[in-house]
Amino acid sequence: LKLQFLYFIGEMQRLHVVLLALLSVASADVVRWTSDTLYESLKDIQSDGAVVVTFIQNESEYGKGLRTVMEGADKVLKQRVIMGWGVMDDLTAVLDSYQVVGEGDKHGMFMLFKNGKSAMFKDNDTPPSAQKIIKWVVDQLDSKAVDVGPVKTCDDSEFSSIVFLPSRTAVVIFDTEEVSPLSKILSKAAESFPKQMEDKSLSFVRATSIRTPQRFDLPEKSDKAPVIYFYGRRKAKYSPKKYTGPETEEALRKWVDEMTGSGKVERVKDMPIPEITDDTFEPVLKTLKRGMLVMFHAPWCGHCKRMMPAWDSLADHMRSEKEILIAKMDATEHKATSGRYGVSGFPTIKFITPSGAVDEYSGDRSLEAMKQFVFEKLGKPIPGDEPTEVAILRDDNFDDLVTKSDKGVFVKFYAPWCGHCKRMAPDWEALGKHFKGDKDVTIAKLDAQRYKAGNGFGITGFPTIMWFPKGDKAHPVKYSSGRDYSTMKAFVTKQIAGTGEVEEKVEKAASEGALGVKGSVLELTDVTFKQLTDGSGSKGSLVMFYATWCGHCKKLHPDYSKLATHFQDQFDKYVVLIH
Repeated sequence: LKLQFLYFIGEMQRLHVVLLALLSVASADVVRWTSDTLYESLKDIQSDGAVVVTFIQNESEYGKGLRTVMEGADKVLKQRVIMGWGVMDDLTAVLDSYQVVGEGDKHGMFMLFKNGKSAMFKDNDTPPSAQKIIKWVVDQLDSKAVDVGPVKTCDDSEFSSIVFLPSRTAVVIFDTEEVSPLSKILSKAAESFPKQMEDKSLSFVRATSIRTPQRFDLPEKSDKAPVIYFYGRRKAKYSPKKYTGPETEEALRKWVDEMTGSGKVERVKDMPIPEITDDTFEPVLKTLKRGMLVMFHAPWCGHCKRMMPAWDSLADHMRSEKEILIAKMDATEHKATSGRYGVSGFPTIKFITPSGAVDEYSGDRSLEAMKQFVFEKLGKPIPGDEPTEVAILRDDNFDDLVTKSDKGVFVKFYAPWCGHCKRMAPDWEALGKHFKGDKDVTIAKLDAQRYKAGNGFGITGFPTIMWFPKGDKAHPVKYSSGRDYSTMKAFVTKQIAGTGEVEEKVEKAASEGALGVKGSVLELTDVTFKQLTDGSGSKGSLVMFYATWCGHCKKLHPDYSKLATHFQDQFDKYVVLIH
């Protein structure tokens, strides 16, 4: 109740101030404002109304003359605006709040307040006539923000949301209330930058409020409208560059081109093999949707020279892709950029996005391998390649798709340049298509030259094919049978039927021997023991449990091997060793 009472008292006090202002209007031709009454009137003003104030320095004869002009104008305008006057010293709070500055404030001035904005009457006559004041007020009430071609007219409330976005640049003309000739010239120059305006990397803005230059701390606060500034990206926005050249379309266009680096960008993109520098790196990068693949090289580097033909072919091949650029940089000359990205050896290849993300390329330096990398960044299949039916493995998904998977996984480790890999590719795709969506198996492939996920599996040649059994991914089985579709399909079918893993290890044991003993002896693990002993219809298996340090076990090994050979046709399974 206490809070409600205090709120009620506050509202009554506010209403009292407003009533005083209204009574003043009713009882006199014009109002004499105080800071309180003017503030309240400005808050309560309707969207289609305005408040006109004559600020006078003191109640001198000059001040009285301004009041007389105001009273004459009020007879015509009283139905549309609230008119009043006040002494500047009494209204300093309002003046400071609206940052009112301008010529004439030493003696007196007319101001119009509307929709949170202010406008100052400017005229050489002192004091001006009532007719001029009437025309000026009517023009202000009826005026609307008019864009000048591609140059957007904005007020203070819109200024920061357009100009101060960190990733965008802006050319701003602080203009007079009426469209100046310089605004029209700027509009013509802006028509030369349609791409930059379309992707919103560059805006052209016209600001007509006299408060805006001071609010945003321009370097030269004494600037008189019209004046043009360029606002760069990020921290550069707080040090805008003033245009001081001729007031011609061509001069303005060249200046904007220089400020934005647009001309440099086009020149770089038009090169047969784009060569970037410290100056052009950022402007070029900002125009790309996906990013830029850069080879940092040195003129004396032999490795760089050997891979340059493949790199040039890659750049030429990707020329039609507008979202990405293949470029090179002499890192010995342009040390600022190469140093920023940690280049310490040559060649170094990095994919860099406009947001600053970096992915270093470490794959094969052949055209095919690099082309595959680029199209993966684009999220597209290589033109001419059919969509793959198998899972594509990478460093970032190998664990999820293989190690942690609850399926058996058949993986082909390959290299893009490998002829054997290319010849078996159709059969591998057919295998993937056959088992696609199977709940027990995944057919996959991994570029082992580009990705490191295959490093721990003893891969010494290509293709290397491995079966990662369900429940025992730590012990993959190397596949060494035929690479045709039918043979591989039969192999996978056995694996998912639960018999293939044991048979594969039996074949390996028979050919290589267990513990160095030749013959049909299989060495089991916990997983394969369960598969062996759970076989339906099995007559059984003879198992020797041994220890490597046991002398009796070592003496028994030769006879155990002979036993296995003697009975290899009579048992469903095999004679077995378990460590």
